[in-house]
Amino acid sequence: ASDVYKRQGINAEYGLWIINKSGQLVYNHFFAGKEVIGEGARSGDSQMTMAAVLYGLHGMSRQIAPVPADVLECDGISLIEGSEHNMLIFETPTGVKFVIVADTQTKDASYLFNQLYQAYADYVLKNPFYGLDSAGIGQPIRIGYFSTLVEDVVASFNGDKK
Repeated sequence: ASDVYKRQGINAEYGLWIINKSGQLVYNHFFAGKEVIGEGARSGDSQMTMAAVLYGLHGMSRQIAPVPADVLECDGISLIEGSEHNMLIFETPTGVKFVIVADTQTKDASYLFNQLYQAYADYVLKNPFYGLDSAGIGQPIRIGYFSTLVEDVVASFNGDKK
């Protein structure tokens, strides 16, 4: 699978967020140390604030996009390019957003998003101990096997050997 990632030119080595459909950060995992991503960006308060801002921006981008006319067909923001990092965003059909913080060369992570979404569906949503309320809003994800699987998927994605 790592050959597929290398062909896409992806290096998602910094971090992953999962934001539920109400804008709450329910999962975060950083793969790089503070020397790469910065101490401030790793703090819980900063991450929750950035996730909420990103959630709002993503929703607004769907509203103001010039095409297509149907808001439900618009994907919104999918890439935010920065001077040191890029943020790639994937929204699931249920409104959950996966956000990858990657290097500046990474422009597309569709294959990685698909692998992470499959792991989320299989090991979080199907877990009888992970609860969703009546609005479909979940609690923070604290499932050890899911975190291990995320690390394995990203390591494979980066071509790392475990």
